[in-house]
Amino acid sequence: KKPIRLPQGVESITSTSNLFVKHCVKLRQCSSYRHLHGSVVVIGAAPVREILDFRGRLIDRPKVECLFMLENCSIPEGIEHEEIRVVKVNSEVIRKLSGVQSVDSVRVIALLRIPSSFHALSTGLDYEDCRALFPLAHRILVLEGIQDPGNLGTLLRSAVAFRW
Repeated sequence: KKPIRLPQGVESITSTSNLFVKHCVKLRQCSSYRHLHGSVVVIGAAPVREILDFRGRLIDRPKVECLFMLENCSIPEGIEHEEIRVVKVNSEVIRKLSGVQSVDSVRVIALLRIPSSFHALSTGLDYEDCRALFPLAHRILVLEGIQDPGNLGTLLRSAVAFRW
């Protein structure tokens, strides 16, 4: 499906009723919608920074479509060198996009294209399906129902530390 894009020239969004905000909220909430549009919402400066650092090692790199940033904030360190479209938003829009009540620590939310090399595994895969997707895999980290982004980061950093 053709991706929904933020119109050119938009530098700020102040309404939680904005169609693009609604699109991003649906991306955050619905796995099938994320896969249909090939995009994901990443909440927080640290996860965005880690993705940008890691993507330098990938052939098929995730592309940052836009960076929602809380008004009156500067671009966080480690992200400022990137050529990313920045859209300023107020605290109500950040709250809506992030899905958290307390937005004190959320100053940045990124919308990223999912690389085509990333695979979502559904139930019902048999042994041959897995061998086709991972022909040289020695170790596979399977994640399901991660509730806290910090837990995801810990799992990924641990996997990298053990050279997975």
